[in-house]
Amino acid sequence: MNHFQFLQALQLCDSLFPTGAFSFSDGLEYAVQQGVVTTKEELSSWIQTWTVQNFSQCDGRAILQTFYAWQEQDWSSLQRVDAELTALKWSAHTRKSSHSLGKQMLRTCLPLYPQKGLEKVEQHIKSRQLFGNAALVFGIVFAILEMPASTTLLCYGYTKIAGMVSVALRLMQVGQQSGQAVLQEQLHYLSQQMPAVLQSYQEPLQNFTPLVEMAQMNQQYLHTRLFRS
Repeated sequence: MNHFQFLQALQLCDSLFPTGAFSFSDGLEYAVQQGVVTTKEELSSWIQTWTVQNFSQCDGRAILQTFYAWQEQDWSSLQRVDAELTALKWSAHTRKSSHSLGKQMLRTCLPLYPQKGLEKVEQHIKSRQLFGNAALVFGIVFAILEMPASTTLLCYGYTKIAGMVSVALRLMQVGQQSGQAVLQEQLHYLSQQMPAVLQSYQEPLQNFTPLVEMAQMNQQYLHTRLFRS
């Protein structure tokens, strides 16, 4: 990984990069309003659940499967991963959010990385051969930039965890210092999960987080909302 690749990774992970992820809470807003997540410790537990269940067994595996499938130009595997990512999201709002984030990242990257094959991904989405889930597009973009697989995983994990902490800072009575403490703690935990994800990425995708899924489903019914589900 050279210096420019490192800077490109920073650009893609920065909150300045316009994917629209800042407008989604992934159910955290509902959990906060219902009193499920009210403290720093409960926030850490919520994020850790995502790391153990979603990142380690679903999105992380999907990103690696996508990463290697793109290198082989294995479109049937890309379609399979994309379909499984969609099927594993119980909430229609969560499915739509993932597709929206993926398509927005693709639209932003197309002019930044022309003639890299992203045009073909866009065509597959327009023809409904792909849904364009966020994890799928993330894996493809990092693959075309020839990033290391481990860097791709860490960058995805960082963007998700940092996003949850950012949402919590606007929803909860958690100060900036406490927020950074939670972020550091969960990034350390993320790094500990990396060897297992790298070794098990060929296993089937799975995700079982019923409390999170119910929060995502019910967020649309909140009387007041700052975020989308």
